[in-house]
Amino acid sequence: MVLLVLLFLTLDQRTWAFPDTIRHGYTSCTTCHVSPSGGGLMTDYGRSLSKELISTTGYKNEEQVLHGTMSWFRKPRVLERVIVGGDARYLHRKVESKTAKSEEKFWMQAQLRAGVLFDRVKLVGSLGNIENPRVSDKVVWTAPEVYAILNIDQSTSIRAGRFAPMYGLRLPDHNLWVKTESGQQPWLRQDTTEFIFENESTMISLAGFQSSSRMPVSYQATGYTFNLYQVFLKTHRLGFSGTNAEGQRVRRRSLSLHGTFGFTKDFYAHMEFLRVWNSERTKDVGFVRTAYEIAKGFVPYLQLQSRLDRSRPGNEQSKYGGGVLWYPRPHFEFQLQFEQQQAKPTNSQEGFLMMHYYM
Repeated sequence: MVLLVLLFLTLDQRTWAFPDTIRHGYTSCTTCHVSPSGGGLMTDYGRSLSKELISTTGYKNEEQVLHGTMSWFRKPRVLERVIVGGDARYLHRKVESKTAKSEEKFWMQAQLRAGVLFDRVKLVGSLGNIENPRVSDKVVWTAPEVYAILNIDQSTSIRAGRFAPMYGLRLPDHNLWVKTESGQQPWLRQDTTEFIFENESTMISLAGFQSSSRMPVSYQATGYTFNLYQVFLKTHRLGFSGTNAEGQRVRRRSLSLHGTFGFTKDFYAHMEFLRVWNSERTKDVGFVRTAYEIAKGFVPYLQLQSRLDRSRPGNEQSKYGGGVLWYPRPHFEFQLQFEQQQAKPTNSQEGFLMMHYYM
């Protein structure tokens, strides 16, 4: 944290902004995505930026749905408000210690998405879910995410339906300790109502949620989250988030301080520090990632994770390592990462390759 602060104070401040698109000058997730929390269904403008700013290369209209082969789909006037998409993710992971080795390969995600966008109302839904990727790659044709967004005015909106409320840093890496410890598992199904205020420099959100009745009892909970995100010096963002969830077998509260710092258009950092109260246990979790885009679409990074169980003295864990993100062309993303985990009584090494294709 000290190093991040020193870099922030001493490096040249340029008018770029956050990674990945924010460091190029875009301060709102809804510039590229329909969802105010980012990810998922992309807008037409977001697709154009995926080629112009993110990908190493790409031909004309390659960023459009199915590489531009469906451009005819929205030509009829009745379909001009309809957007479609989808995601498929595959993971190959290895873990090795002095006493054991494990390897797994599985499809993490296979999903179709669609939305209908009006001036003040947006309707979004997804279809397809791999319920237990480690056991079977069978796709169950359910709708894990369905919601509506009502834009009250240019700054204020309400989102309601089945989706995960905003919280923390909002990186897509589901295996980060700051995500798992705060209860942001991707398989959770939550019925949520979220109030959002957003302008060029500030976002405030407040959400209430209840787990779907189809979730196992051990994951069912009712609660709320709140978030404050503030842009400063045009290239940096700090945020503060909190959540409270209670259920028959769940009782969890957490507070998160998080930030994204765009030191230059190529050099940036993420950080998040989390305090979690889970039943009778208290944990402190930390995450820092620094990255440098050495060539367009090719981003090596270093990262550090830490986890301390304050209820059990001496029970401290850490992970350190790095990897690379590569976006060779629109629709394709690759992530290769290696980490060393230090934990009593046995240390371990972990590596994975993640491949993502979006329609």
